[in-house]
Amino acid sequence: MVRTAKGIVFPVAGVWTDGFPRRYSPEIALVLQAAAAYDYDEELKSCRHRAPADACVFGAPVKPTYAYAVWGDSHGLIMLRAIGSVAAQHGKSVKADISSGCPPVAGLDRKGKALDRTGLDRTGTDGGVIRIYPHKFLCDGKRCLVYDGEAILYHDTHHLTEAGAALVAPAFNSIFAGD
Repeated sequence: MVRTAKGIVFPVAGVWTDGFPRRYSPEIALVLQAAAAYDYDEELKSCRHRAPADACVFGAPVKPTYAYAVWGDSHGLIMLRAIGSVAAQHGKSVKADISSGCPPVAGLDRKGKALDRTGLDRTGTDGGVIRIYPHKFLCDGKRCLVYDGEAILYHDTHHLTEAGAALVAPAFNSIFAGD
């Protein structure tokens, strides 16, 4: 009977203390905190799979509500606050069209988990579609940043943290200033 009680108390204590986070060095704790931030951001995650009339809008409170839209999957989702911040600086706002694996767009085919890049490149020349390439802000010719000396830039192997998104956000200045 005593063995059973010890076996139950230890796992329950781990749950109550959120896995004993003090066991990690401050550097590792920072990495874990950055990685978990998106997982606990219910407000941001609630923007996925919404009907167009109920879409999340980020940026300045303007009428009409938005002139721009962010089309994407979880990678676009994590960029929404950073893009909204830049839009607000220019008195603009953006609507979120976010779903798993990107919302469908005519002329684009999905091949496995990667979009057909040819189709994506074609959309860049049609209909006011503007593409941003995050690697141009996070990489030089030799390497890509995952940590900038102050913050973790990715919360997993391919999703930016809010700090990473903030480094890419200046790419949107010329878009919102262009009207």
